[in-house]
Amino acid sequence: MNKHKYFFRGVGITLIITASIFYFIGLNITKKTTEVITEEEIILRAKELGMIDKGQIDTKKEKLTDKEIIDRATKLGMVFEETDKANSEENVINEKIEKEIQKENENDEESQESDTVKIKIEYGMGSDEVAELLFDNKVVDDDMEFDKFLMQNKLAHRIKIGTYEFKVDSTYEEVMKIFTN
Repeated sequence: MNKHKYFFRGVGITLIITASIFYFIGLNITKKTTEVITEEEIILRAKELGMIDKGQIDTKKEKLTDKEIIDRATKLGMVFEETDKANSEENVINEKIEKEIQKENENDEESQESDTVKIKIEYGMGSDEVAELLFDNKVVDDDMEFDKFLMQNKLAHRIKIGTYEFKVDSTYEEVMKIFTN
């Protein structure tokens, strides 16, 4: 029995020493993992490990045509680089043309019955803007009615960019013949 007594005593002492070693090693491990870091550091470390931000993932992806993408981007206020540069140059030119047109219109108001008016239709103008421009220059008698006429006859998309010459007090059909030729 003495042999067993010394055996169990050795096993007990070994367990106590092993447990205390693992206890102190475990304290060092938890101290290293509980260091305080900010959320930005966590995000940076996660990105370094190849993770991405869940908010940046678009879970609902649609297949859009180029035209649909351009339309949506335009609604968000985006323009093509060339268009933006050209627009700034065009705006200066357009202002000069508009001033000349206004001068001509002022001079021509005296003899309004047989006069013609030059109007420039620019890129991006809707049918309502064109109708308003024609109304302001006295080509049509009612801008809202003219816009309705365009919509009902499916002619709004046929208005082309350019400078046109109209007779004052033209009919809607005459105006559309000029646009579509």
